[in-house]
Amino acid sequence: MTTDAPQPAYSDRDRGAVVIEPHRGWIGVNWSEMLRYRELLYFLVWRDIKVKYKQAYLGFTWAIFVPMLSVIIYSALGGAIGLRKFIDVDAMQLPPYPLYMYCGLIPWLFLQRALNEGGNSLVSQQPLMTKVYLPRLYLPTSSIGGALVDMAIMAGLLVVLATFYYFKSGFIPSWQIVFVIPLFMLTLISALGIAYTFSAAIVLYRDLRFLLPFFSQFGLWLSAVVFPPGVLAEYKDYFALNPVAGIISGYRSAILGLPWEWPMLISSIIVNPLLLIFGLYYFKRVERRFADIA
Repeated sequence: MTTDAPQPAYSDRDRGAVVIEPHRGWIGVNWSEMLRYRELLYFLVWRDIKVKYKQAYLGFTWAIFVPMLSVIIYSALGGAIGLRKFIDVDAMQLPPYPLYMYCGLIPWLFLQRALNEGGNSLVSQQPLMTKVYLPRLYLPTSSIGGALVDMAIMAGLLVVLATFYYFKSGFIPSWQIVFVIPLFMLTLISALGIAYTFSAAIVLYRDLRFLLPFFSQFGLWLSAVVFPPGVLAEYKDYFALNPVAGIISGYRSAILGLPWEWPMLISSIIVNPLLLIFGLYYFKRVERRFADIA
């Protein structure tokens, strides 16, 4: 028995196929998808941590050795040329210069890794990006997650260093240390904005990856990491043109009780969220070209 009744039309979705389409919107980030695959982000972070330290003889000790060696070198240099006297203080005495240095190095090394590893995260994982589908924002984001582990280790070392100077010279952290939490959120926003922007740009313009070491080394001086901004006297407010400099000075003010460098800090508060928004927008605008170019 036959019938001329029209048969129902079956779409690709009815057959169990998954249709991948660009998400609509000004930025175009599918936040529900990001939340749904959040466990993938955890495993990507864990993979990056294991790969970095798996065959390293000293393991996680490198997260302590590198910043401590930097503190020793820059503190010796700063002490030799008398940089300590340029620290602007309201307290009874100058803070220990190695501690001053280390408070600035912690956020800087975190942002430096966001630039170097986050910027190269897409080109270094081409097979993963071209062979399977995953929220590609997770690739630069996972590099930030790995950097957070190192930052936590360095923060523990800061406690040890502060304890040493407590018994040596009576150093006590300022009550302003409560502002480290919002400063950390601002640092995370800055790191994500840097990673998203440079990772997308390097896929299109491969020459940029050779400039990243230059940017990170040159930025060390433009952010006043290894010397007090007071060295430049009345010209120190020009550091406000660099939104990272306000983050560096903010950590020192919060932990050591130094005066807040408001021009630099306000610049960081305004520019870094805009950098994150731009990074998300630019990343999603060029994402559809990744598989063809990578």
